[in-house]
Order: sequence, then structure tokens, then C-alpha cells
Amino acid sequence: YLDAKINIEEVKNRLAGFDLRVTHQRLVIYQALAASVEHPTAEVIYQSLINDYPALSLATVYKTLDVFSKAGLIRKLKGVDDSSHFDADLHSHNHLLCTRTNKILDYEDPELINLVENYFESKNIDNFRVNEIRLNIIGETLN
Repeated sequence: YLDAKINIEEVKNRLAGFDLRVTHQRLVIYQALAASVEHPTAEVIYQSLINDYPALSLATVYKTLDVFSKAGLIRKLKGVDDSSHFDADLHSHNHLLCTRTNKILDYEDPELINLVENYFESKNIDNFRVNEIRLNIIGETLN
């Protein structure tokens, strides 16, 4: 997972590695997403940056996240209310979606993934091979 202190050179290298032009706005938007332990919406990222970057527009944040997502640099996730959330953590992992707060939490459980992989192997679905399993588990946090 990405360190909250991800440096600008690292961000530049990541953008370049996905053939994306390196601009100041792209750098700060990616850095804000990578530093987040949550799965923020474009609005949340915009609000976190607007004080330091008053020329930044919400439309730019949306467009930039869309470019990042299409390039494969980040993942776009749907919240339980159909809002778009974003994740810079590209390693294979699952998510818990809270219906009460609309938050998305990372959830890793190798035993669960093994169960699902074994299930699909035993079913031997015609003309289909599982490449990766990513589960969205919907429920609510209890507090």
C-alpha cells in the first residue's frame, strides 16, 4: 500500500509509467488520492486540495481521475449509493461497503479468496477463466 508521504518523484514516475503527461495538477491530485487511507470521491479530493490550490476546479479533478482510471493508474469503485470512489492501491484486494456511511474499506482475507477460487475451479465454467477475484461485500459498520 502507498505511503502517505509519497514523494513527487515517485508520483512523476508512476504517471510516466502509465504514459500520462506530468502536470502539476495531476501530481497533486494523484498524491492526494495515494495518501488517503479511504476511498475518496472526486469531491472529497477537491475539498482536500482547494485551500492550497484555489485555481483547481472540481471539473479538473473529475477529468483527471477519469484519465487515471482509464489508464489503469487507479481503480474506480462504485459506492452503495452509486457514487464514484477512487483507489490508488492496485494490488488485488476486496472491499467492504457500508450502507449506513457509504464508506468503502479495504478487506483482505486469503481464506475467502481461496474458497471462491476453489468454487470456480470446481464449476469448470465453459469458455471462462478466472483471472482475478475482487469482492465487494455490502453491509454496515456497527458502532
